[in-house]
Amino acid sequence: MASAREMRLRIKSVKNISQVTRALETVSASKVRKAINAVMATRSYATKAWQVLKHVAEQPGRESLHPPCSSNAPMPGMLWRWSSPATAAWQARTTPT
Repeated sequence: MASAREMRLRIKSVKNISQVTRALETVSASKVRKAINAVMATRSYATKAWQVLKHVAEQPGRESLHPPCSSNAPMPGMLWRWSSPATAAWQARTTPT
C-alpha cells in the first residue's frame, strides 16, 4: 500500500492536472467565441454579396457572370451547387452543349 506521503503527492498531482485542464478549456472557449464573432461579423457582407451575385445572374443577355462561374473556368460550374433555380437556368442557357 502507498504511504501517506505518496498519497498526498498523488492528490496534489491530480489537483494540478485538473487546474491545467480547466485553464485549457477556458482558453479553448475563448478562441471559439472569437472565431464565432469573426464569422458573424462577415455574415451581412456575405449575404449581400450573394444577393448581388444572384441579381446579376438573373439579368437577361449575360454571357458570362464571373470567371469562376463560367464554363471555361478551371473548375467549370463550381459555384452552381449553391445556386437558385434562376441561376441554374442561366447556366443551362449559357453552357455550350
